[in-house]
Amino acid sequence: AAMVTASIAMMEVLKARGVKPDVAAGLSLGEYCALVAAGVMSADDAISTVRQRGILMQEAVPVGEGAMAAILALDEQNNVSLVRQFRYPFGKLLLELPAGKLDHGTEEDPLVGAKRELSEEAGLEAAHWTYLGCILASPGFSSEVLHMYLARQLTPTPRHPDEDEFLDVLTMPFDELFAQVMDGTVTDAKTVATVLKTKYLLGL
Repeated sequence: AAMVTASIAMMEVLKARGVKPDVAAGLSLGEYCALVAAGVMSADDAISTVRQRGILMQEAVPVGEGAMAAILALDEQNNVSLVRQFRYPFGKLLLELPAGKLDHGTEEDPLVGAKRELSEEAGLEAAHWTYLGCILASPGFSSEVLHMYLARQLTPTPRHPDEDEFLDVLTMPFDELFAQVMDGTVTDAKTVATVLKTKYLLGL
């Protein structure tokens, strides 16, 4: 209620100054309704602004953005290989599974990409691969598809991360990683989904 009241007051001031209603492009639909009910915006202006916002959001969505592969590499002692890297949008280090974009968007075989990313980021190869399915990571604004794999029977290989990747590689027992997923310590979406699928598949 307070936010809507503040929005109405703000829009009344802007309207008095001759500012067009499209400055309200970031408001929620509920706030638009409140502004119309308060007489600050006409219904036609509100509908036009909402429609324009939808067009702008659609234009902002990368068409055919591509795909990624995430890998849960599990050794004989049920330890998982993880990477820790700084994520600028959140301003902090995140613990994640090795993952990366597929070459040429969706054209590359996801398994080929998964093998490459596991080698590049974690310095591992795997003799046994299980496909865990895919998820739509952020369907509200991205068309990206994320494929998940369980990799076992691991052997070390030289790491060769991309030039712009600065990763710390570590291992963690699967049960500890699962606990951190459940208590919210690990929040990366691909890691959460892949850990939960592996837990269900193997009953660890």
